[in-house]
Amino acid sequence: MATKTNRQVTVISRDTESTIASYAAAGMLAPQSERLPKGPLLDLCLSSRSSYSTFVSSLESLTSLSVGYRSNGGFIAPAFSGDSVSNFSPTKESGKAQWLDSIQVRELEPRLSKDVVGGWWFGDDASVDARLLTNALKKACEESGVEFIKGDVTGVVGDERKVVVNEKKVYQGSDVVVANGAWMRELLPVPVQPHKGQSFSVRAPEGFLDRVLFASDTYIVPKSDGRIVIGATVEPGSYDPAVTVGGLMHCFNAACRLVPGIKDLEVEETWSGLRPTTPDKAPILGETPWENVHVAGGYWRNGVLLAPKTSQLIVDSIEGRLSDSDSVLLSAFKWDRFLDPEGGAKIAVASRYASQMHPVYYKSEGVGVSSSVGSELGLYEGAGAAVNERARDRELLTSSNDSYLEVLEKAANQGRTDATAFEGLEDLSSAFTVEKKEFVEEKVAVEEEEEEKGGEELKSAYEKIMENKKKQETEDAIQFTAKEERPDPGFRVWALDEETGEEILMPPYQSPGVTLDARKPKKNVPDLYEANEKTYDGYVAIQEANGISRDEQLEAMRKSRIKNRSGSEEGGGGEGSILNKKIVMEDLDDTSVRGGGTSTQLNVTAAVGFKRRVVGWGSRLKNLFRFRRGS
Repeated sequence: MATKTNRQVTVISRDTESTIASYAAAGMLAPQSERLPKGPLLDLCLSSRSSYSTFVSSLESLTSLSVGYRSNGGFIAPAFSGDSVSNFSPTKESGKAQWLDSIQVRELEPRLSKDVVGGWWFGDDASVDARLLTNALKKACEESGVEFIKGDVTGVVGDERKVVVNEKKVYQGSDVVVANGAWMRELLPVPVQPHKGQSFSVRAPEGFLDRVLFASDTYIVPKSDGRIVIGATVEPGSYDPAVTVGGLMHCFNAACRLVPGIKDLEVEETWSGLRPTTPDKAPILGETPWENVHVAGGYWRNGVLLAPKTSQLIVDSIEGRLSDSDSVLLSAFKWDRFLDPEGGAKIAVASRYASQMHPVYYKSEGVGVSSSVGSELGLYEGAGAAVNERARDRELLTSSNDSYLEVLEKAANQGRTDATAFEGLEDLSSAFTVEKKEFVEEKVAVEEEEEEKGGEELKSAYEKIMENKKKQETEDAIQFTAKEERPDPGFRVWALDEETGEEILMPPYQSPGVTLDARKPKKNVPDLYEANEKTYDGYVAIQEANGISRDEQLEAMRKSRIKNRSGSEEGGGGEGSILNKKIVMEDLDDTSVRGGGTSTQLNVTAAVGFKRRVVGWGSRLKNLFRFRRGS
């Protein structure tokens, strides 16, 4: 195997296979997909990944057991618009990486959601089956003479190198390595807490997915036996191993959003595990203040990945054979880094970075930026929590309360500190040094000088903006005026005209539909903007269709009124009255429209007969108007 020693080794462990991280892990060997920043942790993870192939070969050769090692195809980190993956840019130190657009990423994994805008491809990331690996390691240790004792370690007496089991039995050794995962602070004063993770697996048909998908809020890991492991929540501070509805819903929704086809697969198993986590998300490795007592834990999300390298570092440290480079690397994860007065800023920056890459399942309480201080950012418990925080933020911005101003000033200073720190996570000692400046003398002159300098900087910035704007306008003009020259595609396309049966050669880079549509004769469709704006009168159109103009009809109507008035004066109740006429509808023909013949006579007599009624109603209306004017 990768690390060997001639010492007699005894492993004391409680029976916690249901909660230990080794059995619950997805088995990803993915320092690049984890989106780790430049620094010692990335270096440690990359070194461990590079040794995994040799480590697996030795282990499988010794035990004849497969560990499900998969190193072909790499990982894909799919991105949704605006999430942490889409805003991430790998460092050159992390290794080869390639951005794939939305089309390319779905060519590799067609089952990805249509909402995926692209993704990073990390060709060197690999995976193992964490359960198979743990079982193979245990068998290898047994065959190498390692003794396993089942029990609950309740104390470590550092000065005497003693281990207390079940509060009564004591074991003593030349060296003691404390590696009890999320329970480390029960034995040593170290800041390690559990981050509970709930996961599930499904059984998928062959070829459902070819690569591991490591998105912003979920990972989907195909295994060699046809299972797909999907996870996981991040729940700080919880030792409860229960699998909850809320936790699984979080995993279900995130996974189905990424690969919608997962919703049709059968859930095979659910489980939870506890990640041992430090404030800066880096492990604690090496010596302690007690002689010959060592620690190896706090691996956070990278325990399976770091197994070969950290075991080699710990053994070499105990044996006194560390190389210079390994000694420098191990010192970055030393026990007392949390006690260093200058280390707090580094821890805070690392914690914030980790929280942006891997949000927690529950949102921390707090106001504005303070909600991220000392804890991880993450999802809201519900819409109400998001609304309330936005309301508090608006109150901070609009209130004149001095306490609110202090909070804003603190947030601004923290942002400035973080911005400086992110420029180089590998060397932050100077970036976080705060010096108190004294302005006892010439304070006014200093302020005036700073104000003048600020004005010059503002003017320079404005000039720079205007210069960039003009430059962009020029580039846009060139972009739209310059004709793009495309290379010859090397092939030709002929399309069949269905109307003429002719085969037509299509121009390169042009759709056949566009070319064929251009050949069709244009239909004589009137232009709406050139239409006659003359008002359309339906009544006039009808009259003209029947052979009489509007002027002729008006003249006929005038003559009819004259005849009606003359008929009324002669006594409209006689034979001319419509009341004494028998109207036969069949006698009416189209001459009634033209105003001639019998129908015209009928119209005249009808008008005379109605005159009396009209006069009567006219008198009533006249009296009514008088009444209203009088009132």
